[in-house]
Amino acid sequence: MNKILPFTKPDISHLPADTYLMAILDSYPQATPWMVNNLVNIYMAKSLVLDGFARTTEFFNCPYLTISGVTYDYIDNMKCDIVEYLEYALNNDFYIYIAVNRQDMNAYKGYNAEAHNLIVYGYDSEKREFYLGDFFPYKDMPGGKFGCYVCSYEEMHNGFYGVNEFEGFRKNSNVMLLRYREEYTFVVSIAELIHSIEQFMSCENIFRNMAGENINFNFNSISIKEKGDFFFGADSFDLIAQQIKDIEFNRFRPLGLIKDMSTLWLKRLNYLIDNKYILRKQDLLLGQIQKIVTTLQTALNLFTKVTISPNKELAMTSRDRVSNMIMNSKELFEQFLSEMLIELKYYQYTNEDFS
Repeated sequence: MNKILPFTKPDISHLPADTYLMAILDSYPQATPWMVNNLVNIYMAKSLVLDGFARTTEFFNCPYLTISGVTYDYIDNMKCDIVEYLEYALNNDFYIYIAVNRQDMNAYKGYNAEAHNLIVYGYDSEKREFYLGDFFPYKDMPGGKFGCYVCSYEEMHNGFYGVNEFEGFRKNSNVMLLRYREEYTFVVSIAELIHSIEQFMSCENIFRNMAGENINFNFNSISIKEKGDFFFGADSFDLIAQQIKDIEFNRFRPLGLIKDMSTLWLKRLNYLIDNKYILRKQDLLLGQIQKIVTTLQTALNLFTKVTISPNKELAMTSRDRVSNMIMNSKELFEQFLSEMLIELKYYQYTNEDFS
């Protein structure tokens, strides 16, 4: 017997949680409207050690998914093995977000023993294999490259029961079950999209408007005292362009974030055009965002080569080039968003849609 849930390589790969989410949602075209109103704004710590799309941690703010979970020790105490548990969950249409010890999995050759989350989206009982989605080792890419892989039942058994990341981990951490909600319908709000674009362009500190002493973003807790230690929206381009000139700076994620953001804008624009929200200047807007995507992808590819180059003089010249490409992209992106605002507001007034 086998069961494979819809799962595809998404358009983005900046951060595991967002990538897993979009790998599921991109498999269901009816979920695209949610993306149109989400994953619009971004944030970056001034230290560039934390960055992402401005959304709550993991999968919890996506209405297309139901989320439940059980602790690792709960499964330990069940009469069935983790293999049986995963088969049962998949048979009931649940994706499983689970931590394994990478050292026990052939897909992660070269990695040290540590707990690592991945998505299980299918199984084949005859071959005794599970289908996994994650960032697997790939050439010289730090953090690996997102893709799909298979592991044996034995590997999954050893990987699951080999996880003891810290004292109390199995008692306090959850295996998460995610099920797509076929019956859910999301309606695009042009008013909310306009507001998000205006926040992005004004570089508004969206953390300051969030209540509570702490904000949880992607496993990180941001205290109220740290809310001012971040760049938002368009300002993020300036931060990356400045830091990337430092010969010691080798973090790919910030540049990957703005590349992924532009990629999602290309997808968002196509949806808005196809569904008659953008009634004019379609070719102009498509040309602008495609140029931005191409430029940032080129910058990311060049930066990848720069970080492994033994020639420091050439590396510095290339870093300057990458920095200039980022700033040129910022200028183009601001022009693109300005045009988008005009067209979205035109739609609002012609359709009297201010909801």
